[in-house]
Amino acid sequence: MKYGKLAGLAILVMLFMAGPAAAQDYEVGAMSVGIFGGYSFSVAGDAMEDVDGTEFKHQFTGGGGIMYRFPMGFALEIDAQYLNFKYEEEIDDGDDVEFGKLTQVPLMLWAKWQGKVEQGITGHGGVGAGISFTSFDVSDDWSDELGVDGGNFDIETDTSFVFGVNAGIDYFFTPEFSISLDGKYLYSKVDYEGTYSDGVDEVDFDGTFNGHNISVLLGFRYWFPVE
Repeated sequence: MKYGKLAGLAILVMLFMAGPAAAQDYEVGAMSVGIFGGYSFSVAGDAMEDVDGTEFKHQFTGGGGIMYRFPMGFALEIDAQYLNFKYEEEIDDGDDVEFGKLTQVPLMLWAKWQGKVEQGITGHGGVGAGISFTSFDVSDDWSDELGVDGGNFDIETDTSFVFGVNAGIDYFFTPEFSISLDGKYLYSKVDYEGTYSDGVDEVDFDGTFNGHNISVLLGFRYWFPVE
């Protein structure tokens, strides 16, 4: 959580800086394609809603998007991001056991203020919403870690809504090529249904994963002027 709070503070700083930096815009519309990668921090507290001792481990992330920037600086962007968090539970002796991995692939539409300059520093910030395609892969090793003869878990997750805010700083090497340092916060809850079978009995269960996370991202973007 400590790293997640620091990343959240970084987003606020980037959002504050993005406003004055974007004032350097010139009045030309543009389209761009970009890729990004970095590190994601779960800020959910308990990974499973209302279940103490559950957590998601921080992981690398990546994605890409397409943006159109209108001449006055307002921009619309569609992007997708790959998130894959290890899910762990604390057992009686205090050890953490990995039970599987939650994958989220949010596909989002962003409304942004995007600065653009011939060369130099500018900024961006915005809000977004979309849907997240999810899955949960059960670990093959959980029973060995617990030292028991394990049964079989099968967990199915639902597609979820996701909401976000992001902000960052851009540096333009040329009017066509820029890099960015970006902070992104995503809020999502992922409902699931599961079955546990030990070969004799079968138990059904359900619940909700807290998928909230903050990502710190390095991006690369190519711009196409639109007159």
